[in-house]
Amino acid sequence: RERQLPVDDAVRIAREVADALAYAHERGVIHRDIKPENILLQGGHALVADFGIALAVQQAGGQRMTQTGLSLGTPQYMSPEQAMGERNVDARCDIYALGAVTYEMLAGEPPFTGPTVQATLARVMTESPRPLTAQRKSVPVNVETAVLKAMERLPADRFGNARDFAAALSASSGAFAARPAMHRAGAGAWALGAVAIVAVLAAWGAGWAIGRRSGHGELTSLPPSKLAVVGPRFGAAGLAALERQLTLTPDGSALLYLALSADGHTQLMRQRLDASDPTPVANVRSGTTVPFFSADGKWFAGWVPGEREAYRYAVGGGSGEPLSLIGGYTSFTQWSSQGSIWFSPNNGGTILRLDPGDSVPREAGPHARGLRLQQVLPDGRHALAMRRASTQSGPAVIFDMKTGDTAPLMTTAVVEVRYAVGYLVYVLPDGTLQAAPFDADRGRITGASVAIGNSVATTGTGIAQFAVAPNGTIAYIVEEPQSLVLVDRSGTQHRALDALHNYHGPRFSPDGREIALDFNSADGRDVWRLTLSDGALARATFDRDGHDVTWTPDGRFITYLSARSGTEAIYRKRP
Repeated sequence: RERQLPVDDAVRIAREVADALAYAHERGVIHRDIKPENILLQGGHALVADFGIALAVQQAGGQRMTQTGLSLGTPQYMSPEQAMGERNVDARCDIYALGAVTYEMLAGEPPFTGPTVQATLARVMTESPRPLTAQRKSVPVNVETAVLKAMERLPADRFGNARDFAAALSASSGAFAARPAMHRAGAGAWALGAVAIVAVLAAWGAGWAIGRRSGHGELTSLPPSKLAVVGPRFGAAGLAALERQLTLTPDGSALLYLALSADGHTQLMRQRLDASDPTPVANVRSGTTVPFFSADGKWFAGWVPGEREAYRYAVGGGSGEPLSLIGGYTSFTQWSSQGSIWFSPNNGGTILRLDPGDSVPREAGPHARGLRLQQVLPDGRHALAMRRASTQSGPAVIFDMKTGDTAPLMTTAVVEVRYAVGYLVYVLPDGTLQAAPFDADRGRITGASVAIGNSVATTGTGIAQFAVAPNGTIAYIVEEPQSLVLVDRSGTQHRALDALHNYHGPRFSPDGREIALDFNSADGRDVWRLTLSDGALARATFDRDGHDVTWTPDGRFITYLSARSGTEAIYRKRP
């Protein structure tokens, strides 16, 4: 109810819970589900309740209940080894959970949250909690050090028993070395050690057989699976925040992505899906964007925005050569099996093509105007494209690259769409990843769509951060919804809203009573108004592409950007 407890109360409760856990552990009982709901206060003293999971494991014969790798516990407080479904866990999983509960008592929220159980567990397994003192200056250094030690990802790095944790919470601040806090080194420069999660779905992880015949040859059968790839922070201020940040090799065996280096520059990285660590892509020009591959996988090319040119490289190595795609850079490029390079400029408006032997790209035809390329289909004649109803989302069409004609593909507004092994895979404005059976020869969807993922990161420029390989492997960057936090002059923080969204560009009204901001929802990206007195959130625009809001000085109007008419413009309306 109080969200953040007084530091002394939080420490006292944590020590009393640690004492109860020590008693249980000394008798061979591991609780496995320490969380606020299982800590009761009687006469002001903390009691640990609900040893139900511990009892069930004992009655099931110790190991039988977890021998299949079943995760037992509550995601926000679950230790990494529990999240990974390890068969053998010991008392240190309870110490981790108590550390997480103590963290929440002090910070006002759990150390890790997410829009789904899977997203929360991914953060538990891969991230370190934010330092407590960065959120609440009154937390003593020794308390922060003890809590973060209790929550170390490796059990061997935590306290050996609950009594040691309790003692550390009460120790003088000089008893432990202060843990260095990660921080932002400047606008747009992320600290080293920050991570992002890429979900990789082989066979789409939905239990579907990928080895089906799709009309374009027999495919090797692969077992459905999901995994998370962890790398340096994806994205950066400026350019990288607006462009595509990942792709898959044509055979689906490796992921290439943009990472942020220590000096704030982007670095192209390669992560083989059967390897544990990524490696830098060598011998590419500085600032090279995420590459696009030739259909046979022998070549890749990447744009160098500073030079307004793209360069081609042999996959086996060697220096790059210019491709004569002078004029800008784009995240919407495809190298067809016939050798032509098709692309749409980032500002949209048309589809261009560069045929082998040509030195200058030309427009794909009069009907290409107003389209943004998505993917050339396997027949080499047709392509998936988006009508530029907005910068964020719109209807998808089939584009005949020979006649220039277009045909509707789906009525649902989507951010981006791809084709692989008999399915259309597309991202909705709310970040949901969908797949629908698709007859590429007739250009028709042949069945109902199925959700195969969620929380796909999207940009305000209409890029969904996902990639689809021809063999059906999918990779996407998971977007973690954020809190909208108010900070008063004393530095005290509290959430303005309980709901988590990808909030963007909050602006106070001139009288300070409201906040205008934008975020994505199932119905697109639009501007919303938050009334601070009662926490009411109301939609202010219905463009499905309203963003970057400002107030007029008298507070009577809001202005915002939108491409609802096909061209980005500034609009004004009463809030």
